[in-house]
Amino acid sequence: MKFYTVNYTRFYLLLFVTALALVGCGFYQPSEAEVVNIRVEGEDTILNAMVTPYRIALEEEMGTVIAELPEDLSKALPESALGNLVCDLLMEASDTLFTPAPDLAIHNYGGLRVGTLYKGALTRGRMFELLPFENYVVMVTMNGAELRQLCNWIAAYGGCPVAGISMVLEEDLATNIRVQGVSIDDSREYHVVMNDYMANGGDKLFFLKGLPSENSGVLVRDLLIDAIRARSARNEAVLSTIENRITLGH
Repeated sequence: MKFYTVNYTRFYLLLFVTALALVGCGFYQPSEAEVVNIRVEGEDTILNAMVTPYRIALEEEMGTVIAELPEDLSKALPESALGNLVCDLLMEASDTLFTPAPDLAIHNYGGLRVGTLYKGALTRGRMFELLPFENYVVMVTMNGAELRQLCNWIAAYGGCPVAGISMVLEEDLATNIRVQGVSIDDSREYHVVMNDYMANGGDKLFFLKGLPSENSGVLVRDLLIDAIRARSARNEAVLSTIENRITLGH
């Protein structure tokens, strides 16, 4: 999975061309994205007239404020307020997507493409910057031994955004693993919500491929935007703190 950037001064031309392609060829979802640079010399007033309505609509959509953040939220390892918020929302909102409800949530650190969500207005566009990939919400079912392997992957990575689980990292091993406050049981079944990139073996999570899973068909980004809007509608603060979910051993 590769992050892509497009020169915004030329983005609307690309959007229009893509729209024409979709109309002519049906739905297309790329398997990966590349850096795209488009240079257009001169000015085409007819093309501008055709693209402008799409540009205005897109700018309005991306500029929509979905919440007011009471403070900055930044990402870091082994744990961060931003990572905690993402996984808290992912786990909470997934209750309506899966049966049974997930026991814990995890999101790959590299999948969060913004270092800080700053205090103040949080827009839909900023959420697209934070989560630019078209990743779907997936629940993977695994036993305790497989979950322990996932926790050791977290240890080797130096941490990871999580919710519903805590652990102590001792070099490349995770110790004192607790799910919902209860020590991990290698023989028990656990339901772990994550994105489909991870579930399909991305970020060297090869051992997750082939495990029982259910794809919700809902994008992680869309789920989080709706969850944030719901919190705002209830006048609840969109906030998270460091809770020692992942700590470093001595």
